[in-house]
Amino acid sequence: MRFTMVNKRFVIVFTVVLLSVRPLHSQVATSSIIEENRDFWNQLIQTITIANKNLLYASYVAYKDKLYDLSIDSFQECIAQNPDNQLIQGVANYYIGKNFYHIGEYKKAALFFLATERYSMNQYSSLKAAALINAALCYIAIDDIALAKTYLQKSLQYDIEGTYRTTADSLLQSIKEH
Repeated sequence: MRFTMVNKRFVIVFTVVLLSVRPLHSQVATSSIIEENRDFWNQLIQTITIANKNLLYASYVAYKDKLYDLSIDSFQECIAQNPDNQLIQGVANYYIGKNFYHIGEYKKAALFFLATERYSMNQYSSLKAAALINAALCYIAIDDIALAKTYLQKSLQYDIEGTYRTTADSLLQSIKEH
């Protein structure tokens, strides 16, 4: 069945409602993609070794302030300054994807979300699940339901703690229904 604009709105609204459940990473229902809260960032900043923590946090603040171009540039600089830091590479790619999502560049966003998967992120591996769910939302936005389904299913393998299982399962169900 064809995925129409009405169905897309249903999926996005449905996703926002699901995200308000606040699983382990305390997702916030501020948009249709998964969002992390300040606790996530406080823990991240305290536990990482990075060339420039201020730049990383400033990149996040620019994202939260909807300064998407500045945030993209800043996260790219984080990548350049930390070429051997797998966690920073993964987090930066994830947030670059989120920035592109918010400016409506869904294909670029999906590529950055998918890039997150190739980095070792240890205790933050559930962020890979979030990235794959966000990539799926990008594919829904561009009417590629088959890829959306693939990445929703794949997200479950990284979601060991079940943080995003309800979100992924609900999106998969809504795709099947449409």
